[in-house]
Amino acid sequence: MVVFSARLMAGGRGATEIGNEHLLEGIIREDAPTRRLPPYSVEIEAVHPHRAFFADSTATELLAELNPLSPNRDPIPAVDMLRQQSTILKPIPAAADMPISSGLGRTLTEAVALANDSRSKSIEPLHLLAAMIQCDADICDRLTRHGVRLEAVLAAIRSSGQ
Repeated sequence: MVVFSARLMAGGRGATEIGNEHLLEGIIREDAPTRRLPPYSVEIEAVHPHRAFFADSTATELLAELNPLSPNRDPIPAVDMLRQQSTILKPIPAAADMPISSGLGRTLTEAVALANDSRSKSIEPLHLLAAMIQCDADICDRLTRHGVRLEAVLAAIRSSGQ
């Protein structure tokens, strides 16, 4: 679900490839899907209900920071984003294939290794988050500024039995 969300975010913003910033947004949105987060404030049912990792304020702040990172658009406040969407975005149809960035490729490879090391039967969003922290210095710095550290993510993986 996280990768699907990342694909929709990237395509909706006209990105040429799916990157770690799109994956992080997908992770945040999947973390607590009933939370109302801008700009896509749609309630969805969790595929696997769980306790949220991100605090509401952290999730909202991170999403506000991530939205301007997308290519092909000027940074604008999230509130104005939907109103101005048609003039700013050059969306890629949801049915079209999109490549992943080399950085996202490294993150996915590391997530597989983390899941295997923890003897998990599946790759969960926290595996992806931990891998991203290890593989992407910019995302790591951004998360660290918000108090999200690798040790906390790994502890959450251990405590959830992932």
